[in-house]
Amino acid sequence: MQGTSAYGQAISDINQQQYPFPIAHRAASAGGAGIPHDTSSNVGVAIVNMEQAEQQRLLSEALRNVEEHAYYMKYVIEESNGGGVSGNGGANVTSLVPPAAKNNSFGAVMDYASAMLLELTTSSLTPKYYYELYIRVTDEMEVLDDYFKSLTEEGLLSMKKIYEIVQYAPKAVPRLYLQIAAASAFIQTKQASPKAIWDDLITGIKCVQCPLRGLFLRSYLSRASRDKLPGIVEYNIKGENVGTVEDAYSFLLENFIETTKLWVRIQKLGGSSKDFRKRREKERIELRVLVGTNLVTLSQLDALDISTYKQQILPKIFEQILNCKDTLAQGYLMDCIIHVFSEEFLIETLDLVLDMIPKLKEKVNVNNILESIINRLAEHSKSTNQKIPLLTFQKLDECVRMIFESKQKLPSREVARIEKTLMNFSVEFYPGKLTHINSCLDGAYNALMKKSSGFDRGTITEVCNLLSEPLDSLSLDILELDGFTKLLGLLPFPYQRHIATNLLKAICETGSTIGDPSQVDQLLQCVSTLLQEDTSNQILENEEDYQSSASFHQEQYFVSRIVHLFHSDDVDTLFKMYNTAKKHFLNVDATRIKYTVVPLVFAIFPFLIRIFDLEFKQSPPREPTSLLDDFDLDGKSKDNFDENIDTTIFVDDRKDNDDHNGQSESNANNENEVETSVGKIHLHDNEDKDDTKGETKPFQVHEETGIQPTRQITCRKLFVFLQKLVIGIAEKEVEMAFKLYLECAIIADQCNTIVSERNIESKGCDFGAISYEFMAQSFLLYEDQISDPKMQERSITLIVGTLLSFKSFVKSDYDALSAKTTQYAAKLIRKPDQCRMILLCSNLFYRRCSEIKDTVSIQNPQRVLECLQRALKLADACMSSTSNIGLFINILDAYLKFFELECPVITDKFLSGLIALINEHFDNIRDFSEATIQAQAHYNQILQHISRRKMSPETAAKFAPVMSG
Repeated sequence: MQGTSAYGQAISDINQQQYPFPIAHRAASAGGAGIPHDTSSNVGVAIVNMEQAEQQRLLSEALRNVEEHAYYMKYVIEESNGGGVSGNGGANVTSLVPPAAKNNSFGAVMDYASAMLLELTTSSLTPKYYYELYIRVTDEMEVLDDYFKSLTEEGLLSMKKIYEIVQYAPKAVPRLYLQIAAASAFIQTKQASPKAIWDDLITGIKCVQCPLRGLFLRSYLSRASRDKLPGIVEYNIKGENVGTVEDAYSFLLENFIETTKLWVRIQKLGGSSKDFRKRREKERIELRVLVGTNLVTLSQLDALDISTYKQQILPKIFEQILNCKDTLAQGYLMDCIIHVFSEEFLIETLDLVLDMIPKLKEKVNVNNILESIINRLAEHSKSTNQKIPLLTFQKLDECVRMIFESKQKLPSREVARIEKTLMNFSVEFYPGKLTHINSCLDGAYNALMKKSSGFDRGTITEVCNLLSEPLDSLSLDILELDGFTKLLGLLPFPYQRHIATNLLKAICETGSTIGDPSQVDQLLQCVSTLLQEDTSNQILENEEDYQSSASFHQEQYFVSRIVHLFHSDDVDTLFKMYNTAKKHFLNVDATRIKYTVVPLVFAIFPFLIRIFDLEFKQSPPREPTSLLDDFDLDGKSKDNFDENIDTTIFVDDRKDNDDHNGQSESNANNENEVETSVGKIHLHDNEDKDDTKGETKPFQVHEETGIQPTRQITCRKLFVFLQKLVIGIAEKEVEMAFKLYLECAIIADQCNTIVSERNIESKGCDFGAISYEFMAQSFLLYEDQISDPKMQERSITLIVGTLLSFKSFVKSDYDALSAKTTQYAAKLIRKPDQCRMILLCSNLFYRRCSEIKDTVSIQNPQRVLECLQRALKLADACMSSTSNIGLFINILDAYLKFFELECPVITDKFLSGLIALINEHFDNIRDFSEATIQAQAHYNQILQHISRRKMSPETAAKFAPVMSG
């Protein structure tokens, strides 16, 4: 090898010099630790099977050889001043060296440099490890630049001669690296035309067609020529065409095109298996920076203007992008165009860039390209404080439409991602532009509808992200976009729920208010999936498990807040909104009704007070009335209901009779009747079927404004509306309906109290009668639907609390309801429950309430005594279990209360006797359970209270006869 070429002969002559370091095994080192130089692409098959450790070993050996030859090269350069080249072989290289240079070490330096560069001819390293080797070799090559110039400065060799000598190197790759290094130094001396030198090299370098070696070689060429291109530095060489900046453009573009071709060809090296292709693609991604270097150099040329870029540079780059027909290359080169050149260049050529995107291959990630464009535009807008023109969105939108049309195989998830990118751009830079957002949603819908296959999980996720993106910024305005509802309909049922929840959350968090009935209808239709069970075949989880999950309760929490967002200064409009909500809410199942109808009922309560203030603010004094036209159960009047209430609360061995048996049946065909689970409700004859309609009541002209109100909604209509809501609840959630009947009764009583205190005209709306009717309906619901003992006990407790809160009930009505409640208590199944509830009912018959109509107080001592004696009898019957001694303690507590209230039938003898009885029971208890211990603690507190009363001067005389010892 060394004796067959001119350059090898020169190296042989130089090797005969007495250097302290032998030059041995260079041929082996040039092959990469002795591995043969097989340049065929079949070597790639072996590379695929190499382990990473083997690659690291080969790299380490190559780097050791590079370090060795670089050290020798530098040593010779440093020693060149003290020695020379003595040759006896008459080699071609030494014969080309002028006599003046015979005594230097030029041949030895070239020998070591060539040996070092031979490491780059290896085919054993993968691109990743070859890159590390390349970086190390080129770093060592930097010393040659100064060395070449020093030879010229000392007059030993001209740069022209050096440039000619290095071309005699036997191996193409080392020769071209040395030629590039010599050319760089040659141009720096300004003795040669840069155009001629670079044209010579750009032509000669084509002989290296190995993709890997050729790619790195061209990268070295780009690196060496970066600051020595034609037109950049002034050259004054007579008779030479030094070139212009256009020649620099041509050189860089040609090198870029050839570099791109080599980079693409790397994908074809080696095998064709899927794993191999993925590995090659990963390696190409790591090497892509070598391709973009040419464009970076081109963008940094000061002479480059927008016109030249647009007319000469960009078209050639686009041509190469289309010709390469490689997905990875097209995506990367488009990214280079966007990021390498300045933002002004991108803005001026935006139309050309956007026109190019639809022409790319199917698998190119166009979404990343659009994101990059948008980010660059955003950076320019922020740095210059200039708004992005409205036309820019239209251009981007048109580009997206063209992408969808040209790329029929574009994955569905990419469709959603692209539109989301465009939507983000619109939301950020064109806030409030609903047409833009609707265009994105509508475009995604149209593109997805053309896809024949169903949505995979990834597509569903991207569509959900697209729909959720504008919610925070638009809130309720999203309902104006038909594209939103259309695209939402494409999602499976569970995911529609997810988007509906996000919508309600956004509305609630932004504090938006709903002020139009049509808007209410649109919203509830949009979130209808939250109001119904999943009956599709797309269930992600069992519906029962879903309803018990935390996500279900969170969704329904936002549903429950909807009605509290209704707001309007016009009360009729507000009522229409409530009525629209009712139509949607009454169709929900039992699990959801507490999140829909119940909040609606409680939203009506403050609205009712608002209407009450408007209706009765300037009313004249009223005339007594007792109308009950609006509420009539099963065709009965209030009097009929009273007649069926037996005021005898305790009759032993009496058969259970319903209060409403024997009543006349209602006409089933009566259009004013509503069929419910508790009977038929007869509405007022003048009540229109549509809750939003009604006759306008005459009102006085407002003294300040002189405007006569046109309000149609009245308190009467609202109470009828509440009645319908509770009836709808009763069919699905009995206990909840029972509680709401009591709540409505309390509200009606409060209205009646105000009317009574002000002595104003009630305008045909007898609130006392309405309150009584709600109580009657709750009683009927109790009798017909509530059979669970625990629920019955809770219901009686609520009734007692409700009756005690009344302030303006007619005494006869109050007595009837109190008696009926006590009867319910006496009919409970368990005797301990009967005892506790009868004790509770005793409070209904003796209370002091000056606000109650027709009397200063409710005082029926005999009823109180009956309740207490009945409770005592039941407690005694329960003493088969000592844990029930607490019943006697509770009875004693009740006796003590009425004794302090000065109930005439409760004397100190009752207290003394009951205390003695309790003491006797405690004496007979041998095993104290937890319940017994608690009862004893309660009992001791009562005795202490009695003792304090005896010591108090005000009550000492009253409590003195009580035997508490």
